[in-house]
Amino acid sequence: MIIKKENLKISESEIFLQIGKKRKFYESKVNNFLINLNISNSSKVWWAFNFTARNPVTSKLFEKLIVVLAIIDIIESDQSKQIDFYKISVGQRSIINQYFDYKPKYYINSFYDFFLKNIFFEYIKIIYLLIEIFLRFFKLKNKTITTNILLFSYIDNIKRNDRDSYFGNLLNKITEDYPEKKVSYLFYLYRPFIKMKKCLKNEKSNYSFIFNHLHLIDYLWAFIQVINGYFFSIKNSNISLNNKNIFFKEIIRETMKKELSRGYINNLLVYRASKRIRNIPKLETLIYPFENKSLEKLMNLGFNNKIKTIGYQHSSITPRHFNFILNNDERNLFPLPNKVVTIGEVTKRWLIKKCNFPASQVIQGVALKNFFLKPIIKRTFSLEKVRLLFVFSSSNYEIIKSIEILKKILINYSFNCRFRFHINFPLENLNLKDKKWIKSNINLAEKNTLNEDLKWTDITVYISSTVALESLFCGIPIIRLDIDKFNSDPLLNEKIPFKWTANSAIDLINSICEISYLSDKERNERSIKGQNFASSYMMPDKFLKTEIFL
Repeated sequence: MIIKKENLKISESEIFLQIGKKRKFYESKVNNFLINLNISNSSKVWWAFNFTARNPVTSKLFEKLIVVLAIIDIIESDQSKQIDFYKISVGQRSIINQYFDYKPKYYINSFYDFFLKNIFFEYIKIIYLLIEIFLRFFKLKNKTITTNILLFSYIDNIKRNDRDSYFGNLLNKITEDYPEKKVSYLFYLYRPFIKMKKCLKNEKSNYSFIFNHLHLIDYLWAFIQVINGYFFSIKNSNISLNNKNIFFKEIIRETMKKELSRGYINNLLVYRASKRIRNIPKLETLIYPFENKSLEKLMNLGFNNKIKTIGYQHSSITPRHFNFILNNDERNLFPLPNKVVTIGEVTKRWLIKKCNFPASQVIQGVALKNFFLKPIIKRTFSLEKVRLLFVFSSSNYEIIKSIEILKKILINYSFNCRFRFHINFPLENLNLKDKKWIKSNINLAEKNTLNEDLKWTDITVYISSTVALESLFCGIPIIRLDIDKFNSDPLLNEKIPFKWTANSAIDLINSICEISYLSDKERNERSIKGQNFASSYMMPDKFLKTEIFL
C-alpha cells in the first residue's frame, strides 16, 4: 500500500482534536508564559501592545502558541507526521525548529529579508494613520471642559437609538439622580471615522472624542515610541518544553511588528490624551467599559490616579477571557480601576474567585444595555418539526464549524435551522461555497429582531453568544456547541437544568431528542431554574442604583 506524502501532513482537524484533548494544559502553559513575559517587560510602551492583554479574541498570539504546542505533541506521538511550514507563521517555525533541532533553512532568513524590506512601508502606514487622526480630530471643538463625570464609550457602527451600546440609559439616570453633576460622553471612534461619526448625528448628549484632547507634541511622542517598539529588547522570552529550553522571541517580535499599526499607535495616543483629560477642571470620575484590555491600561496609566475610574463589566465573561485572570505580581504592575461594577452576581463571583480580583473593588451592578425580554410560553415540540436558532458572536470559525456539523445532520433529519449572525461577522464575510450552502439549507435571520427569533425557535444553539442568557430568560432551552479551540462558554461552565452540551453531530442530535421528550411539567421546572440563573447573571436594570458608579 502506497501512502501519499500529503496524507502525512498534519491537518487542521488533527490540530483541533489535539487541542481538545489537552486544552486546559495548553491554556495554562501559554497563559503563565505570557504573564511572566508581562512581568519581565512591564512599561507603558510594552502594555500598549494588544497581545499583552492575553485575550485570544483581540490577538492571535495566544492561539498561535497553543497551535505550536499541539503540533509538537502530534509529532512526538507520531514521528511520520510532517509539518506544512507554509501554513504556519515564521515565529511558529522558529519554535518548532528549536524543539526538533531542524535546520531553519531559508525560513528565518526570509523573515529578516521581509522585515527589513517592509520597515519603510510600515512607517509610511503609521505616519498616514497619525496624520488621519490629526486631521479628523485636532480642530474639533472640545465640549467637555466643565464636566464632572465622563462616560467613555466606543462608536463601532452599532445604532445607538437613544441608548449607549455599553451603558444604556446610565447618563440620563445619573443626571436625574444628581442634577448638580455635569455628565458627558467621551467617545473612542473606530475607523472609518467619517462613517462612524454618522452614528452620532442624532446624539443629544454632550460629548467629545478622546483624540480631541491631543496636542501636536503628543503625535510626535507617539511616533518616537513606535520606533522604540521596533527595537524593544524582549526579556524572559524562553519557556521549558519537555525539558528543552525554547526561545519564543521570534514569535513575540513577529506579533509586535504586526500590531504597531493595528492598535499600538492608537493605544499610545489614548495614553497621552488621558494625561491631558485628567487636568480638566472639576472632573471627578470616568466610567468606562471594563474588559481589562491594553487600551484601558494605557488610559489608567495616563490618569495616574488623579481622577476616580470606574470599570463597568458590561457583557458576558467566558473562561477564554484570560485577560481577566490576574496574577498577583502582574496586577501590581498596572493600575486597575478604583472599582469594577459587574452586570450581576455570577460575574462578580467569577472575577473574585476565579480571576483573583480584590473583593473590595468588585461591586454587583445591573445589565445596563439589555432590553429584557418577557418569558415566552413554550410547549413540547415534535422532533420532526423542531426549530433551531443558531446564534454566532465571535468569529467566522464558529459559523464554519457549525456548517460542518449540520451537513452531517441534515442528511437524515429535516430540522428547521435559522442562523443569526453577529454584526461583526456577517454572512458576506464567508467564502462563496459556504454562503451558497447556507442560502440553500438555512433560514436566515436578516432583519428579524431578537425577540422575533426567540419566539420562533424551540431551541437556541450557541457557541459563545450571550443570546444563550436571553434565551434562558425567555424560557427557551439552550444547547452549547463546544466546537471552539478555547472554552468560550459565556455561562462559565455552570450546570443549568435547561442547558445541554454537544461537541459533535451525534451529541447535538441526542440533546435535541432529550429536550423534545421533556414533559410540560419537567420543562417548566427546568425553565424556571434557567430564568433564575439568567437574572442572577444579568441583573435587570430596574434595580439600578446610580451611586455605585460614583
